[in-house]
Amino acid sequence: MKRYGWLLGCCLFLSIGMLWAADEPDLRMLQQKAAQSRDMEGYGST
Repeated sequence: MKRYGWLLGCCLFLSIGMLWAADEPDLRMLQQKAAQSRDMEGYGST
């Protein structure tokens, strides 16, 4: 039974990964924007 739960978890993880991959371009743009603003703020205040 434990093995099936682990398999189910893997499938769930993979399906979430696929959904995430579909949104990745937007996600990456958001991450870049966040990183840029964080770098500016971080280096400015330090």
